[in-house]
Amino acid sequence: MFWRCGVHVAHKQSWTSRNPGRKFVVCKFYNPSIGRLECETFAWVDKDMEEWQRVVINQLVFEKQLLEKQVVGLKNQVCSLENQTSKLAKNNEKLSLKCEKIAPAKSKYHGQISYYFSIVIGIIVAALIIFLLNVI
Repeated sequence: MFWRCGVHVAHKQSWTSRNPGRKFVVCKFYNPSIGRLECETFAWVDKDMEEWQRVVINQLVFEKQLLEKQVVGLKNQVCSLENQTSKLAKNNEKLSLKCEKIAPAKSKYHGQISYYFSIVIGIIVAALIIFLLNVI
């Protein structure tokens, strides 16, 4: 389909609040940012909508935009959580290596500590027995 200017028509869809979702044909040289038609050829493809339809479509468009913003926010949160998880995994690995180095030293001293502890308990028990024998 050609316009008077000899250029093929462009099929577009309006997303203004006054005509949300309405389809139209226009010269390919139409400038939507200023609403200017180079050859001044424009035609709606569909009929005008009722006011309630306009209100519903505008509300749905608004809710869609809010949901898109929420999705962006959630994606940012997921990215942040993935970074935190990565850092925690690295810290966990470092701590595991430190624990492996400490474990042999701990077990070495653990045997000595339990040996001295049993000697102290033995001395206390012997002292108690001597005390009780002297009292009776």
